[in-house]
Amino acid sequence: MRRREFLGAGVVAAALAACSRVETGTPTAEPATPAVLPGQAQHVLQQVDAALARAVPANNPRLLGTRFTGPAAREWNAKLSAAAERDQKLTVPSPLQVKRLVLPAVNPWPRWFLAAGSSAGEPTPVLRVFRSVTPRDPYGLWSELSLLPGASLPDLASPLTGTPVVVPSDGKGLVAAPSAVVAAYARALTAGSTTTSQFAPDQFRLQVAGQTAADRRKLGLNGIAAVSNQHRPSADGLVALRTQDGGALVVAALEQLYDVKVRPGAGVVGLDPDLAALARVSSIGRSLRRTSVETVAFRVPPAGGGVVTVIAAAKADVSAVGS
Repeated sequence: MRRREFLGAGVVAAALAACSRVETGTPTAEPATPAVLPGQAQHVLQQVDAALARAVPANNPRLLGTRFTGPAAREWNAKLSAAAERDQKLTVPSPLQVKRLVLPAVNPWPRWFLAAGSSAGEPTPVLRVFRSVTPRDPYGLWSELSLLPGASLPDLASPLTGTPVVVPSDGKGLVAAPSAVVAAYARALTAGSTTTSQFAPDQFRLQVAGQTAADRRKLGLNGIAAVSNQHRPSADGLVALRTQDGGALVVAALEQLYDVKVRPGAGVVGLDPDLAALARVSSIGRSLRRTSVETVAFRVPPAGGGVVTVIAAAKADVSAVGS
């Protein structure tokens, strides 16, 4: 069991090309104001990298301060705590080389902005999402997603003056409301479905379904344990931005609850080192509850425009309880 999967290694050149440009487009008739200016966004990225440079060598999540929030805060808290438990030194991630900024228009809190680019030594382009919960909270890294093979970020509406934000429950002009898309994808992940009429096939869903199926075969066929799996929209929320074609770019957080129940008298199940450090037990004889955060970016087409496409994703274990 791997603690973290950054999906999409081997992204084709199209994804890189999509990240290596400044947003262009025609402003709306009534120009909006970006909630964050480019210089402010660059300052936030520098502060996030500085927080990692403090916290990672010390294996101390408290040193991340307020520059991490939502899924990213949960992920790095778990990662650094597990590293400290194992007396392991992690490598400080390289700063992001930004190729594209996405600056939403002024809107109610929480507010968001996005940055796409790559890091030195990493072949896969990434999408970083930042959030400020209230006017008094600084922007912090909310998640970092890897682009999937062949995927690219869509062109956004009014990028010069601030991209319009779509209300999560508003499906007007879309094949489905952003919140409905996220709920449907969670159901597809739970069902282990790799084909569905609402979503195009994607590697993230294929890998999640494949890992769960493999665990069930390994543990179930040998009569050792039963595996159950549930995915649900997370309270960490979502951001939805209008694209030039009238659709939406949606980035959302989900939560996976993964349970292993060992049959009485069947023996014990060993855990891999990272998971064991998180659970603080090396094996289980009764049960394991493993919680992961999943962040997924969707390209939602306008009404009548076809199926929803997953363009980026990330997954990380954030807690484990075993006995």
